[in-house]
Amino acid sequence: MAPQGNKERLTITLSPSILKKVDGLVDKKTIRNRSHAIEYILSQHILSKVTKGVILAGGKGTKMRPLTYEFPKAMLPIQDKPLVAHTVQSLVAAGLKDITMVVGHLGSKIQQYFEDGSQFGARISYITDLEENGTAQAIASVKKKIGSDPFLLVYGDVLSDIDWLKFIEFHDECSAQMTMAVTTVTDTEPWGVVAMEGHRVVRFDEKTKASAANSHIINSGVYVINPEVLERITPEMRSFEQEVIEPLASEGNMCGYQFSGKWFDVGSAEVYTQAIQTWDNNHAMS
Repeated sequence: MAPQGNKERLTITLSPSILKKVDGLVDKKTIRNRSHAIEYILSQHILSKVTKGVILAGGKGTKMRPLTYEFPKAMLPIQDKPLVAHTVQSLVAAGLKDITMVVGHLGSKIQQYFEDGSQFGARISYITDLEENGTAQAIASVKKKIGSDPFLLVYGDVLSDIDWLKFIEFHDECSAQMTMAVTTVTDTEPWGVVAMEGHRVVRFDEKTKASAANSHIINSGVYVINPEVLERITPEMRSFEQEVIEPLASEGNMCGYQFSGKWFDVGSAEVYTQAIQTWDNNHAMS
């Protein structure tokens, strides 16, 4: 099956007891209907090895001061709960209950809120006491926790209603070491710009560089990553975007999953205000 390709209609017969359990998964948000619930169950058991999520929540959030003098950026409230809590709950709803959080600035507040994750239906562990060595070293630090299977990586300041299961399925079907979730914006200046050919990312220019790619497609800060990508990170590397993603793209070793749902990179007061105003209870998980 090609990524995001046509689906086939099947007729199946289920016992009432199994059907009751299938219907119990339907919440009209993450799981839309019976068909989606059955697809979710099958994908969890026979399709993907992606069972773990990593949330990178160590940034200082300097552009969000004075708010981030007292709170890490990932803990800024949206709809009466921290930004990153929306991500945790959506991951759990998709079956990704084993979560590692990489924390830094005011990370104790994140740990105090989530603890071991049991109250959220998750198993949350933490990587702490990291030096300010950039995103590459922060991501490399999860190597022992991840093991030999692919994993989902989400930046802690990203708020999105992306369908995690479809995203993971896409990665499974698209032969590449990493898949980046990408979206489209009018003004690409604040973000890394992506050039694509079909489903393949052929060029990536991080936001610190002037992009020669005539594209409005950007990096959303969400990835599915094979463990061999971590082996590429050497101790002297600092920027995951420039020193890992850019080479992967130039090698043709990365796919791009395009989605059009709600997405906020909460890196400024302006975007934070937009998120508060438009992220309604239809998207916030309860």
